[in-house]
Amino acid sequence: MNNHAFILPVLIPLIAAMLCVLLPTGNRAGRRVVGGLALLGTTAVAVGLVLLADTGAIGIYRFGNWPIPYGIIFLVDRLSALMVLLCSTVGLIAFAHASVGPDRRSDHFPTLFLTLVAGVNGAFLTGDAFNLFVFFEILLLSAYILVVHGRAAARAQAGMQYVFLNLVGSALFLVAVGMLYGLTGTLNMAHMAVRVTELPPGDAALLRVGAVLMMVVFAIKSALFPVWSWLPRAYAASSAPVAAVFAIMTKVGVYAIIRYSGLIFGAGRGPVEDLVKPWLLPLALITTVVAIIAAVAARRLNVLASWLLIASVGTILVGPGLFQDDGLAAGLYYMLHSTLAMAALFLVADLIERQRGPELGDSLVPGPAMPQQRLVGVLFMVTMVAVAGLPPLSGFLGKALLLSAASQHPAAPAIFVILLGASFASLVVISRAGSVLFWKTTDSPAPASASITWKALPVSLLLLCILGLTLGAGPVSEYLDRTAAQVRDPSILIDAVLGERP
Repeated sequence: MNNHAFILPVLIPLIAAMLCVLLPTGNRAGRRVVGGLALLGTTAVAVGLVLLADTGAIGIYRFGNWPIPYGIIFLVDRLSALMVLLCSTVGLIAFAHASVGPDRRSDHFPTLFLTLVAGVNGAFLTGDAFNLFVFFEILLLSAYILVVHGRAAARAQAGMQYVFLNLVGSALFLVAVGMLYGLTGTLNMAHMAVRVTELPPGDAALLRVGAVLMMVVFAIKSALFPVWSWLPRAYAASSAPVAAVFAIMTKVGVYAIIRYSGLIFGAGRGPVEDLVKPWLLPLALITTVVAIIAAVAARRLNVLASWLLIASVGTILVGPGLFQDDGLAAGLYYMLHSTLAMAALFLVADLIERQRGPELGDSLVPGPAMPQQRLVGVLFMVTMVAVAGLPPLSGFLGKALLLSAASQHPAAPAIFVILLGASFASLVVISRAGSVLFWKTTDSPAPASASITWKALPVSLLLLCILGLTLGAGPVSEYLDRTAAQVRDPSILIDAVLGERP
């Protein structure tokens, strides 16, 4: 199935980014309008792709109609369409928040933001290993600049660490792709999945080295323990809308781990069969535990949110780490919830920072009552319930699905203890932060600040998305069950891309 709509989630934001560059300098309102309309259109296209993918057909777009292994392709299945919808939705809401915040005063913010969204969507859609590297670089190039956007010293320091570690990851990825291409003679993921089973025994060791390097890169991108040191400082130092959309960037690594471990490094793949199976679940659990411990020590709300984001990545990967359909479906459901919840927490932290003034900001120390404390307090409380995974919101349902899927697993006791303990610890640390910010107020006068009533709308939209995910848990879970079955049967994708197997 070939359809030009498959490239629109990348093409629309890229064209809009170019239009923003062509607009006269100083026309910031025009750039915000172009960016908003582009992201709205991208989200509408993503909804259409999800509906199309749910028919079970694999959408393939062959650039230039070149044959494999020479041509580049985009793949649209249930998983990639879902990820594009998630990225476009969070991107649209985060851009709306930026349009009413300090970032609206920047001429270049819309261009960088749109390029970032295009890169993330391209990473989800590509069916080519080297093209995945290209889209990684597109999104990282924008991310490097957005991290330091605002010229604050803290952002510059965090940006240097972010750039260095991700450049190391990019270099390793390029080495890994070169090794796999040299051995298999192809960069197409479906074709590579077939070729790894046909290699002579003498190439097995080199193949495993290339595969391990690639999975290390994906672990860096998803911020798995112990290669996560780049994330907390970078996300905490970024502006709120940038941090909110960065919440989806870690999911690019999660997506790549799911895709490659099921298609190329999964069952029946010769020397790299079940490559990640021994270590994915242990690392996911360790990531959750250590990130929660670090969150306890956080003294700023944005740093706390960054560590909770890492903990959520560990929780998400528990599902794929079970290597069964219901586990993967549960992990994907929790991923949808946690991405929306963490994006909301970053935006709420920004509202709190504006209300408390630049002197206190998001520091977890007592201060004067906020001018609009009731509005901010309600948003913070609902977000706290979502992040901690408490009922009745979808985070509770996601963790319940994970625990149900893990009930028969040999590591079930450890999974139950860690996931339930993480929920309790998250509740404690966020409640402690809320008590400091809203209850332990001082008698000093509140700083003058502009009304945030309209600025609270993007956060409210994210919370409404979480409510929709909760109320629509049945249909969403059924879609994710079909997604997990499709992802865990690599022959479906291989047959769709290659037709008759070579």
